[in-house]
Amino acid sequence: MQFGASFCYRGEPVFLEPAHMMRKTESLYQYDFPDGLVVFYEATKIPSQDPEGEEACLALLRFENQGRENTGQIFQAKTMDITLRRKEGSSVLFHGLQGDSCGGASFLPLDFPLPKRYHMEPVGGRSSNTSAFPFFDLACGEKSWLFAVGWTGQWCGDLEVQEDCIRIRIGMCDSDFYLEPGEAVRLPAVFVLEGGRPDALRRTFRKMAREHLSPAGRLEKVALPLAIQCFDRYFQGLGGSKKEETWATQPGQLRVLERAGKCEYLDALWMDAAWFTEGFPHGVGNYTYDGGFPEGLGPVADAAHRKGMGFVLWFEPERVCRGTQVWREHPEMLLGFPWDGDTFLFDLSDGEARGWLLEKLSAMLAENHVDVYRQDFNMDPLPYWRHADREGRKGITEMKYVEGLYWLWDSLVQRFPGLLIDDCASGGRRIDLETMRRAVYLWRSDTGCYPDTGDMRPSVWSENQILALSEYLPYHACAVWEPDAFTLRSAATQGLACNFDLLSPDFDFVLARKALGEVAGLRQFWEEGSFYPLTVPTVREDVWAAWQLAGDGRGCAVFFRRGQCPWEEQRFCLRELDPMARYQVCLRDEDLQETYLELEGREFLAGIKIRIPRSRASVVLTYLRRQERE
Repeated sequence: MQFGASFCYRGEPVFLEPAHMMRKTESLYQYDFPDGLVVFYEATKIPSQDPEGEEACLALLRFENQGRENTGQIFQAKTMDITLRRKEGSSVLFHGLQGDSCGGASFLPLDFPLPKRYHMEPVGGRSSNTSAFPFFDLACGEKSWLFAVGWTGQWCGDLEVQEDCIRIRIGMCDSDFYLEPGEAVRLPAVFVLEGGRPDALRRTFRKMAREHLSPAGRLEKVALPLAIQCFDRYFQGLGGSKKEETWATQPGQLRVLERAGKCEYLDALWMDAAWFTEGFPHGVGNYTYDGGFPEGLGPVADAAHRKGMGFVLWFEPERVCRGTQVWREHPEMLLGFPWDGDTFLFDLSDGEARGWLLEKLSAMLAENHVDVYRQDFNMDPLPYWRHADREGRKGITEMKYVEGLYWLWDSLVQRFPGLLIDDCASGGRRIDLETMRRAVYLWRSDTGCYPDTGDMRPSVWSENQILALSEYLPYHACAVWEPDAFTLRSAATQGLACNFDLLSPDFDFVLARKALGEVAGLRQFWEEGSFYPLTVPTVREDVWAAWQLAGDGRGCAVFFRRGQCPWEEQRFCLRELDPMARYQVCLRDEDLQETYLELEGREFLAGIKIRIPRSRASVVLTYLRRQERE
């Protein structure tokens, strides 16, 4: 592949590729304009030991004004502008996902022959919001290419099928700016992996992401929590539960901890948006504690730690409501928008504001002994960015803001090396390569805010989200409301947020222990295994859903017969099994009853018949190789 970037400068088109730039280091290239504008292009090779991944590169474009006057206008800047060869007349197949819209369509796959022109961009400045998802792949003949965009803002991609090639342009939307003397900005990062079959390429990427493009690069182990999180149930009073007025207090949290201990497998206490003055949503911008926490949250965190549990704490530092502490004390650090005078955006594009926020958050994390810093973001920033841009500087606020967000997170983990960051934005509306490198997604969609009802079907939606997202993302999780096997299996990955009715005298702790024990036992396969979707994501209720996690001689598969499905049996072909080996197999049904048998690998590969006698029920299959090939 020939990597290159493109933009217009002073009204003239510019195309740069490393071969025609000055090489500064093994991966950094430079091009100087006579007026002082300097362009830096990084093209970093990412190692791949998988034969399916032939070539992987991470590209990043930067501009810097080293002159004494303003630069000319930089317009339509694209980090990646490449041409992929194809045989004339051959079709190009696109595979991607919809963005998160908090409903049944969230992350559903998009599969179609690529039209002559195709444009992608998210809604409102959050990178995976509704209309676009920044991971996708193309297949043409025996070749395929996977792309991942790293930009936590308004990125765009333009794909064009030409006579004998495919042109790919990825960058920021609507950039049209000049740089002042000494000023520097960066644009989206773009990752490209080239290989053979697209499904195999996704597995290669997921493995590379886990090893090189995730927090696993700095942490000894990325462990997603199996947490108790009762915010939506007791603070918002959803799901038919009585609103628990004493829950958001120190005694209430200690009571939740005591009850959570009876479930045995819960390993974290998750305190969401209920600990600060005025609460959620109108108190966002307050860093003072609600009256129920006179000593702060440190005693609650310490109690969790004594039980061997971690402490997850929710923040939303980028959104500030009128009348709150930050609004009163630091109005100079806020970006406003004329059409919404009650909601403000904390200005991460400003260095002084960033520094203040870093100190505030660092103090809160230290004081409250936080293990997982959960950052939410429940607003669209794009109109605030555009309103703040001066004449001739379109895109500057966004570029500096996005880079400021990365600086903030990088600075936090420098101060707290063991800290895990959870990235949330009204669910999964800010998933991209750069957030994936720094954070995990413990709340992949706000569909987790609700229990299963007639209109809301988060169990089915979670199954779809697991089937779709797990082909690209190594770490993601969501919430469940009930401890039955079907509900937990529908949502559980390596982690889970349990919005259980723990304070009810009728809560079934025996059922919860059994079901959570299974979730805990399957974590190893999420941590190590390759993911195989065995069915296609769909909102239909009259079908089965299934997936497999395959490791080295062992693995698991989960099967669901949905609520309106008439078929008791289905046949599935499992992957990565030795046809000549024998495997010890355990089948665990909806009532968590176990059946043991031995099967040959060839039986798995030819298709194993799974029977689920009642609808809205499930089966978990685990297997372990018993003997080596003879």
